[in-house]
Amino acid sequence: GSRKNFEKTMDQVEKELGRESGPWFIAGEMPSVVDLQYVSHVERMAASVLYWKGLRIRGGEASDRWPNVERWFDAFEQRPSYWASKSDFYTHVRDIPPQYGPGHQDDTPEALEAKSHISGEGGAWQLPIDIGSSALEPVSPHMDPGEEGARHEAALKLAGNHAAVARFACRGAGEQGRKRFQAPLADPYASPNESLQPDVEKLLQAVVFAMLQGADASSTVSTKVAADIKGRHGKEAARCLMYLRERVGVPRDMSYPAAMQFRGHLNHFINLLSA
Repeated sequence: GSRKNFEKTMDQVEKELGRESGPWFIAGEMPSVVDLQYVSHVERMAASVLYWKGLRIRGGEASDRWPNVERWFDAFEQRPSYWASKSDFYTHVRDIPPQYGPGHQDDTPEALEAKSHISGEGGAWQLPIDIGSSALEPVSPHMDPGEEGARHEAALKLAGNHAAVARFACRGAGEQGRKRFQAPLADPYASPNESLQPDVEKLLQAVVFAMLQGADASSTVSTKVAADIKGRHGKEAARCLMYLRERVGVPRDMSYPAAMQFRGHLNHFINLLSA
C-alpha cells in the first residue's frame, strides 16, 4: 500500500545518503542545492507522517532503519542558519492542510498517540516540559539551550512585544471576523475584547516572571495574580491564553524549545484560572 511505498522511498533516500562519507547528498563540507531543496520537504514529512500515520522517520526505531537520514538532519541542525528556519511538528501540521488539503488520520494507537502529543494533549504541554530524547519530537543537542535557556528566550520574546501580544490574545474572548479562511487558526479580522487587555497584560507579565524565575520560585506571585483576575473574569481570561497558546508558531515567534516552555507556562496559568 501507500505506506509500504513511502517506506521504500525512504529506503532509497537512505541508500543515496550513504554513498558519500559525509552527511550530504553530494560530497563536500557544506550542503548543496540538492540538500537545501530537499530538507524543508522531509522536515514536513517527519511531522505529517507521524501525526496522521503514526510513522516515525526520526528517532526510535527509525534511527536504526534510516541512520543516514538521521545523520543528514543532525548535520543541518549543527548550522545556525538552519535553526532560523526550522519549524516544529505542531506548526507544520497546522499549516500543511491549508496548503495541500486535509490529512487522512489513521486510527492506530501509534497515530492517535502522536496526534494527541503533537497537539499538546495528555500533558504534553504541561509543566514540566519534556523534550528529551524519549519524546516523539526530541530536540537536537545542537539546538537545545536547556530548560532555563528556553524559558529565558520565550520570556524575552514575549516581553519585547507584550502589548501587541496581549491585544492579540484578547481575540480569544472577542468576536470572530466575518471573513473566514481555509486555515482554521487564521482570523486576522477578529475583534479583540479590549476590556480584558489590562488583565491579560498582567497575566502575561506574570508568565514572563515565571519563565525567568521558574514555576516553583514564582508560584506565590503566579497564584496571587491568577486569583485576582479569576475573581473578575477567569473564564474569559483563560480563553485569551488558550487562543494565544494555540497560535504560537515556530520559528516565526521563537524556537521549538522556547515555544514548548511558553505553551507550558500558558497552560499553568490557564489551570490556575480554571481551578
